[in-house]
Amino acid sequence: MQYVWYRDGQRLTDHSTDPSYRLTRDDGGHKITVRVFYGRNGYVQASSPASAAVLPPGYFTSGPAWIVGSTVVGYVVSARTSYTSPSPSTALYQWYRDGKPIIGARGTSYRLTAADQWRQITFKVTFKRANTVDLSVIARAIKPLAVFTKLPAPVVRGTHTAGQLLRASVTLSTPAATSVTWQWYRNGKPIAGATGPSYLLTRYDRDRFVHVVATYKKANYLSSPRPSALRWVPGPTTV
Repeated sequence: MQYVWYRDGQRLTDHSTDPSYRLTRDDGGHKITVRVFYGRNGYVQASSPASAAVLPPGYFTSGPAWIVGSTVVGYVVSARTSYTSPSPSTALYQWYRDGKPIIGARGTSYRLTAADQWRQITFKVTFKRANTVDLSVIARAIKPLAVFTKLPAPVVRGTHTAGQLLRASVTLSTPAATSVTWQWYRNGKPIAGATGPSYLLTRYDRDRFVHVVATYKKANYLSSPRPSALRWVPGPTTV
């Protein structure tokens, strides 16, 4: 006896005395059958009808998954996936914190909490389809930043007249920032080189609004800007 295996009626193997066949990924979702050929000296070769077909499960082909959105505590991030073939009938999501499932986080989006700051946050999506082997894809992890809970607005002191020096200061943030950077603005546009806590008003500031923005910075925290109040710089007095 010899055996020949077929995929959707197309021959896969030559005649062989081995009655076994190792399935491959290419066989997934296709009808696999076998026929037996009988031979004997002096006899005409005969063959059996094709066997009942088996239908091995198919396999998904998919690209990577990733997370989009502001990776900051309090913000919502969303799951994204690339192409998947064949199209899944179901996609199941689970979000993880440091490799452990986050209870109740089974949607395509997730709001980052205080428990997530500085932790490895990711999600796994599992694709399902009838007669297809499940496929799970894990997104690259993000590490959410914390946010300042108290950000005082800068206070500007001085006379708002061309030729006068303005000085800005801030009180302590919570938690305490490791540094504060400055930028002065004229009518909403940054003033070149005006990046310190003090600023000497010039004639170009006349008949303009001037303010300063203080940006609080700290490792593993979202850099956060706070503006001072807008102040008008009057032009020259006319008689």
